[in-house]
Amino acid sequence: MRTDENKKMEALGGFCSSFYILCCIILSLPASNIVSGVVTVGGNDPGKECVFPFVYDKNTYFECTTINNNRIPWCATTSDYPQDKKWGNCPFTGPSTTGGNSNGAPCQFPFKYKNKDYYNCTTDSEKSKRLWCATTSDYAQDPKWGYCPTSGVVTVGGNDPGKECVFPFVYDKNTYFECTTINNNRIPWCATTSDYPQDQKWGNCPFTGIVTVGGNDPGKQCVFPFVYEKKMYFECTTINNENIPWCATTSDYTQDKKWGNCPFTAG
Repeated sequence: MRTDENKKMEALGGFCSSFYILCCIILSLPASNIVSGVVTVGGNDPGKECVFPFVYDKNTYFECTTINNNRIPWCATTSDYPQDKKWGNCPFTGPSTTGGNSNGAPCQFPFKYKNKDYYNCTTDSEKSKRLWCATTSDYAQDPKWGYCPTSGVVTVGGNDPGKECVFPFVYDKNTYFECTTINNNRIPWCATTSDYPQDQKWGNCPFTGIVTVGGNDPGKQCVFPFVYEKKMYFECTTINNENIPWCATTSDYTQDKKWGNCPFTAG
């Protein structure tokens, strides 16, 4: 004979089994996509809100991503990107500005200026050719702006020496946010204007090399380029050193006369 306790246990077991099945059904349902409130600009579906999460190249994204978009954040604008291929760029905040009329407010990207969307600082319409940006999304409606921080990297050589690098810059359809050695004999270089494809202005970037031994400044890194007897060197040289490669360890060898031997393996 079943006791009242047995009946209670059977009833509870049946409830738990039903609850377990219900949980499995719920968990097996696809996650709901959420409209984010982030309104896109550009892309092939501008003016729409981002939809998260979305799947791209077998990865799931819960926020805007810069993958395969020249470091510009973007998102899907429908719940099924693999099928719909609808997307747009996400607005984002850049560096704090100086000067202008924005009291140090940060850049807003993209910003619209003369019916064009800008995703980085520009020298357009700036007589001094200093980089600037809008600090509101629509400059025509709310003309707030400021100057962008400069890179601080002063070029040597190239066709525009003594100028600061301008980042980012576009070369051969790729966007660079730092000096690159591409097509320059492994010597880092950068653009010195905001529009390299049009201006073709560039210079080599100073860089440090291997740690020296011997010489009069051992243990210091080579500094490239350096000038010796009116010639600029971007790598170690054996000139006037009994075929032993050496380099300067300061940016001005003529003044400092600091140098060291470059470690090498005898052939």
